[in-house]
Amino acid sequence: MKTAERLKITAAFIVMLPYFVVVIVPILVLKLLMMPFERPRRLTPEQVAEFLRQCIEGTAKDGEIDYFISVDIADPRLNEIRDEVGAIFGPGWGSAETREMLKVMLRRVEEMPAKIG
Repeated sequence: MKTAERLKITAAFIVMLPYFVVVIVPILVLKLLMMPFERPRRLTPEQVAEFLRQCIEGTAKDGEIDYFISVDIADPRLNEIRDEVGAIFGPGWGSAETREMLKVMLRRVEEMPAKIG
C-alpha cells in the first residue's frame, strides 16, 4: 500500500471519528441507561422447554444461554427456571450432573399448563 493511500485512509478515519463520538456513543449510553426499564420477555413454556432441550443436547450456544439467563421472563414460573439455569451455568456446564438438573427442569416446564392471559 502506498503512502498516499494510507494517508487517505487515515484522513477518512479522522473525519469519521467525531461522527462516531457524537452519534454512536450517545446511543450506546442511552441503551445502557434504559436497560433496567426494559420489559420482561414473554416466553411460553414450549419455548423454554425447547431451549432446555438444546442445553441438554449441547446445541445451545453460550451467547444464547447468556441471553436466556440475563433477561427476565414475564411468567414468574418460567423466570424461576431461568434463575435456576443461571445458577448452574458456568464451569461444569456440559457435565452429566448438569444435564440431569436440566432434565428435571425440563420435566417441570413440560408439566406447566399454558398461562392464560
